Amino acid sequence: MPRSLRKAGAVLAALTAAGLLTAPAADAITGGTPAADGTYAFTAQISGAHGCTGALVAPQWVLTAAACFGPAPLPAGPPATPYTATVGRADLTGTAGHTVKITTLVPATDRDAVLAKLALPIVDIDPVPLATRAPAAGDVLRLGGYGRTADKWVPDRLSTASFTVSGINGSTLAVTAVTGDATTCMGDAGGPALRENGTQVELAAINARSWQHGCYASTETRQGTTETRVDDLGAWVSQVTAPVAASIVGKASGQCLDQAWTDGQEHPTVNAWQCWTPTSDNQKWTAVWTARDTVQIVNSLSGKCLDQDYTGGQPHPTVNAWQCWTPLTGNQQWTVQPHYEDGTVTLVNKLSGQCLDQDYTNGQPHPAINAWQCWTTNQANQRWILN
Repeated sequence: MPRSLRKAGAVLAALTAAGLLTAPAADAITGGTPAADGTYAFTAQISGAHGCTGALVAPQWVLTAAACFGPAPLPAGPPATPYTATVGRADLTGTAGHTVKITTLVPATDRDAVLAKLALPIVDIDPVPLATRAPAAGDVLRLGGYGRTADKWVPDRLSTASFTVSGINGSTLAVTAVTGDATTCMGDAGGPALRENGTQVELAAINARSWQHGCYASTETRQGTTETRVDDLGAWVSQVTAPVAASIVGKASGQCLDQAWTDGQEHPTVNAWQCWTPTSDNQKWTAVWTARDTVQIVNSLSGKCLDQDYTGGQPHPTVNAWQCWTPLTGNQQWTVQPHYEDGTVTLVNKLSGQCLDQDYTNGQPHPAINAWQCWTTNQANQRWILN
């Protein structure tokens, strides 16, 4: 049976150095071509107990192989050990893109696939859309991965190569290199198999297994690469990645964004209050993506939107809950600016360009929420934790 393409991390390195591991090493798309900077930016390099590859399919979700995180059946929930995903960095020695902690795993029940949730969304890279048509024999797919190459044990750049679909068996595909002896290797598991049509790119499958013929230090003579189909996972991906109501917590105070109980009010006030356990509906907000970097924030109690007053020259417009407008209005849309270094975000109103701001408490039990000039320094009262 072809071997798994996940690559062990620190444990593998230690065993290899000690001479205790004799299985052949593996590659990142051996026989492939290094990806140019800025291309296939949705590809993720996954690091932890094992090294793998994945693809950003929603702002806060990466689709990859379940085997990256442990043996089947993989339980849903936090990874057993820490993992991160680096997205948008073809050259791992560079600084492009973002490295984000993986917080939650949601495995598919019928194949080697898992959705990995990121601690913060990626808002400056477009997710790759899933294919909606099943691959057919003869289709050409471009496979990508950060695994080993023919001459490198630990490559530092994404590689890609073209493969032809040679067989379909339920949820898996057999693929063969278009030219040469290209194949997937350890570290490539979960990497994207892309259908390309001009400038259109869609995710048809993810890397699963190969014999690793031609991979670094491999003596295997058998050839063959297996992919896991994802073209029929659209409904599952949409369900898992759909926005979920949760609290929004101010970094400065540790208090929650709270809409007053309506009691018939047309425009309930929004303040910062003690976070209730369990979370009450007036402290639950759903961030609905309206653009790659923009959300509409809807309260679970009233169904109303977080709304900044039209400024009229006000330096600090008030923020309340109002009826959600259709079509969308700028004062009800908020640009998300993630701060990966501390796990927070800044929310910038599209109408005014001002930031969602909690008053410094000074002993106030329920500090006011307004829109204020965005400060360039680390102002904790303008930083928010999205739970």
